[in-house]
Amino acid sequence: MGMNKKQLTVGFILVVLLVVGYYGLKSDKISDENIIDDGVISDSRDSLEIAFGYVQENISEISPVETVLGGTWYVSRFWTIENSDNVMNDSERFYVEYEDGHVMNKILLDVFVDEFSISHEVKAVFEPGESDWVLIEGEDLEVGKDVHLYEKDSGSEQWVKKN
Repeated sequence: MGMNKKQLTVGFILVVLLVVGYYGLKSDKISDENIIDDGVISDSRDSLEIAFGYVQENISEISPVETVLGGTWYVSRFWTIENSDNVMNDSERFYVEYEDGHVMNKILLDVFVDEFSISHEVKAVFEPGESDWVLIEGEDLEVGKDVHLYEKDSGSEQWVKKN
């Protein structure tokens, strides 16, 4: 009888742990705003939304340009490219405008999104010119293409297509 009571106790504890673990994982997938959780992309957003979120959170590491006067980079706009020459199925290519409160910059960026990781490659770097952006490094692979502007909606905190 003592063995059966011990087995029941162990079984009960295992069931409780499984139930708690299941609901804990389920709630993480629903409410977790992180792009990557334990190395696996855990949300249902499309790859462009994931790429925007990745860039927004990592622009300080992505930018090849240093900030001025101790500022911090933040993304102000994304520009997606219609009919992009980017032929990689697992990546998104877009322009990113960002600033630190003192200086603005722009990059052409490939962001690679798959089930297990996100990475990036800067294709071109621009600085403001008199009337347009001036290429200072790399190659503008999408020059002259139609682009779509995305800006952050202050109410919803979502990136919204403006044109």
